[in-house]
Amino acid sequence: MNNKDKKIFKTEYLPGFVFILFLAAMGIMYVLLPKQEYSPLEKRYLSGFPEFSFESLLEGDYTQGIEDFLADNTPLRAGFVGINSYYNLAIGNNGANGVYLGKNGMLIEKPVDERNNLERNIERIKTFAENESIPVNMLVVPSKGFIYDDNLPFNSLKYKDKEYFEYIENTLGDKVNFINILDKFNSQAEKEKLFYNTDHHWTSAGAYLGYENICEAMGIKTKEKTDFDIESYPDFYGTSYSTSAYYLTPRESIEVWRDKKTGGGASVEIIEGSKSDKYDNMFFNDNLKTDDKYTVYLDGNHSMVKIHNPAANSNKKLLLIKDSFAHCLAPFLSYNYSDIVMIDLRYYKLSVDELIKEENCDDILFVYGIDNICTSTDIILN
Repeated sequence: MNNKDKKIFKTEYLPGFVFILFLAAMGIMYVLLPKQEYSPLEKRYLSGFPEFSFESLLEGDYTQGIEDFLADNTPLRAGFVGINSYYNLAIGNNGANGVYLGKNGMLIEKPVDERNNLERNIERIKTFAENESIPVNMLVVPSKGFIYDDNLPFNSLKYKDKEYFEYIENTLGDKVNFINILDKFNSQAEKEKLFYNTDHHWTSAGAYLGYENICEAMGIKTKEKTDFDIESYPDFYGTSYSTSAYYLTPRESIEVWRDKKTGGGASVEIIEGSKSDKYDNMFFNDNLKTDDKYTVYLDGNHSMVKIHNPAANSNKKLLLIKDSFAHCLAPFLSYNYSDIVMIDLRYYKLSVDELIKEENCDDILFVYGIDNICTSTDIILN
């Protein structure tokens, strides 16, 4: 074999050798690298190796479990996921993982599918209100994509918040005091940061704007902004960052608004079934040291949370039926209600009617993000 033939041989087979070396290296890393139980970037627990049984093997669950385990434990997986997201972006598929990469480093969730549960959920809330003797109120948080539409990519889908809000308000009629914050949010969006860049939730500033509108609509006194010390904590990234895998997006800061007099001190009881844990503050500072910093507000999602604030300006009790948008809103409301009973219908499966009677509530407030009120299958009120 002459030198020319050797050169051709090397060139022809070099990609194959590189591929074999890559596979070998991946195999070695599979064996030697420790397996993670939790992915901090994705904010989720990874699949473990499935437990074998003949039943799971016959039904295909065992082989599917192995596939999930291998996929979740691929060496350098986070890097590959990120590369895939930016590859999709490069070929014009912005929003491939359900999140748009918008202008100014803003990650924006794609709008919900038109085929949703909005009509069913609103009818259930209306029927619930018709059978209650105490006032029922509702606030829906608009989508970030509707409020900050100037930041959307040119090929984004249409956000129908205005259409949805009109439907909700017209359907509920006078049975529910619907607190429509759409116009207020649109007018304030350029003046304040109402939503996080890397998360779908509103910021504390956004929650405070919602709180102001609640107070106005329900005829209660607003606690002034000047009553709070605003603390900022860096290195925050939220669910939009984790879902999209646009890992080059800059992280941001999360704010905690603490009452200057109490520092957020209150009696907080978190109830999950028969288990009950008590705390003395509405803000869980230790959670600011974790990957999920948003749980600084009332420790995140729970079936039931009870707040008793002796510094409130009334002795009234509020039933707050909510999704996670209420977590940074509830501390503001605690200055108008000495007691708040907060339930999440994704986890709370007991009778809401019985709860209202047992707790002797004075007011009811629903707080949901527009995406959840459109898609939730858990709004069951009895």
